Amino acid sequence: MMPMIAAGCCRMARSGSVTQEQLADTLGITVVHAQRVIAALRQDGLIELRDRQITIPDIARLMEFSEFNPDYLHLPPES
Repeated sequence: MMPMIAAGCCRMARSGSVTQEQLADTLGITVVHAQRVIAALRQDGLIELRDRQITIPDIARLMEFSEFNPDYLHLPPES
């Protein structure tokens, strides 16, 4: 199992342990694909994996890479 930790401007507490199989199932991808994505993110320096913990050293860089839009769930008010 792999506890998930995110770090950037602030450090988030552990949110529990997740296996690669559970992560893949949650994302709707195969375990092999999840392993490849994790390996690619590590190689690009977007995540670090140490002692079964994932650390995000630069959250802004990961957000830019993933084209994350923090407003994607905010719906405009109905008129």
